[in-house]
Amino acid sequence: MKIFNLNKNKELKPKSIKKAVIIVFLSFLAGCINGFVGTGGGIVLVYLFFILESGGEKNTKNVFAKTLLTVFPMSLAALTVYLRNSMVDTSLILRVSLPAVIGGAVGAFLMDKIDKRILNLIFSSLVIYSGITMMRG
Repeated sequence: MKIFNLNKNKELKPKSIKKAVIIVFLSFLAGCINGFVGTGGGIVLVYLFFILESGGEKNTKNVFAKTLLTVFPMSLAALTVYLRNSMVDTSLILRVSLPAVIGGAVGAFLMDKIDKRILNLIFSSLVIYSGITMMRG
């Protein structure tokens, strides 16, 4: 589904106002969810990028990479507000960050070597598990 076209001035223009509104709404929703609960905005973005992928074959790995690039500044914005309001235990962050960064690099390296169906299964399973765990309180 092609949603944008390049005009003569090489500006990206939406093919329809309705599609542009959907993109803006889902992007805003992703940011709000990320700010509310510290995560979850990426799930909305994965859905959005799957919708925006053109062609018959959806490129899961490309969608996940686009999501990461979008979540990073979105999370920095939310973190700025959290830090300003003293809502973060920085001592815990320091202990968790290094292993998490290393794990992120390893995961990104391995993503290119894992079949997209397995990646979809892992992602879907984590979303379902997280939802069930959150509902239990």
